[in-house]
Amino acid sequence: MPSFLQFWSVPYRDIAETLFMGGTTVTSSDSTQFTLTNGTYTVRVSGTNLSFDANGRMLTGEIDHYNTYEGDPSLGKAVMIADSNFTLLDRDTFNAAFDLARAGSMRAAVNLVMADWAQENYSHTNYSGGYMKGTIRGDNLFGGGPSDFIFGGIGEDVIVLGSGHDEGYGGVDRDWIYGGSGDDLIYGGAGDDNIWADDFGPAYLGDDEAYGGAGNDGLTGGRGRDSLFGGADNDFLNGERDNDLLNGGTGNDSIRGGAGFDTLTGGDGNDSLDGGIDNDRLSGGDGDDFAMGGQGDDRIDGGAGNDTLQGHAGVDSLFGGDGNDTLNGGLGSDEMTGGQGADRFVISGADTQPFTDYIDDFELGVDTILFANFGLSSTDELLALGIDTADGVLFTLSPNRWVVVAGVEVLQLSGSDDLIVS
Repeated sequence: MPSFLQFWSVPYRDIAETLFMGGTTVTSSDSTQFTLTNGTYTVRVSGTNLSFDANGRMLTGEIDHYNTYEGDPSLGKAVMIADSNFTLLDRDTFNAAFDLARAGSMRAAVNLVMADWAQENYSHTNYSGGYMKGTIRGDNLFGGGPSDFIFGGIGEDVIVLGSGHDEGYGGVDRDWIYGGSGDDLIYGGAGDDNIWADDFGPAYLGDDEAYGGAGNDGLTGGRGRDSLFGGADNDFLNGERDNDLLNGGTGNDSIRGGAGFDTLTGGDGNDSLDGGIDNDRLSGGDGDDFAMGGQGDDRIDGGAGNDTLQGHAGVDSLFGGDGNDTLNGGLGSDEMTGGQGADRFVISGADTQPFTDYIDDFELGVDTILFANFGLSSTDELLALGIDTADGVLFTLSPNRWVVVAGVEVLQLSGSDDLIVS
């Protein structure tokens, strides 16, 4: 089991007189303060019936929390531990409070040794100048301060940034990072990381920026206008609420916008994009992508590759780009542009509401149009519903459902294999 850490700022003026205790064994029963070095660098521990041996190992008692402070050592008050070791055993979970403020010209550094009671090999956590660094094992690091900087290091870490505008770095291996409230900057680093830009609950809000890095990462934005970047490998990005910017990077990524006016970019690889609610902008990038706008008036660009684009509900604009693409506007009046390649346009009679769909760049002998669920038995029956206009062929499929195919005439479509009915 890893240890748990938490730090926050404590004003120097609130520091009480320090109780100095010497000897090879430091024991605390009612008192909650003791020193580990020469009296200028002090740790204050809260707990009951605490006893430690000469090596700093806790023999008895239970720790509730402890504090270390940085101040002027000439005053003989409590200051941050410097150039010394403090080892805790027999406690898997505790809360620690650290004041990382600078007083005068002194800058202290801490070498804190922690271990599971069953472990004999210790890991180190170093603190200096408002910086929290994890150990070579899996750590649980809790920020809590107004502006935290936490680096997980090696091992599978849990990092909770808490309130304030914080920075969290997972480091090596798989990590779990929670942003909490405030505008946070989060880097997963190497490993398959899980990042929640905002912690759980409706009170947590912030415009966060998170990077998954290498590995198959999961990033969730939560509340606020978040920017999520998957990085390398196969990532999952979920904007959830508000107007988010989501970029999968390289790899086969899955990206969901959620509620809000979101911008989704798949990047390189075969990606899956879902805009969700509201008016979104989707770009598949390179690779064979699937992109669905969801509800709202969406703009979808497949990019290079053989893409499948679905507008779903709303007035959507679909652009296939390079490659052999399939474009389906879905419900509502949509505009579809296939781009380069042999593209297929799908018009569905499942939409019972009034609509007018536009196909802008239909190429005879290359592209195809599928008319599905209109009760048509042949292409001749379909062509009988088309007339030539200045904009192209207008198909009246019912009194309030129309399709315009630009740049062609009815005679050009007659006898071709470009139209399909089902």
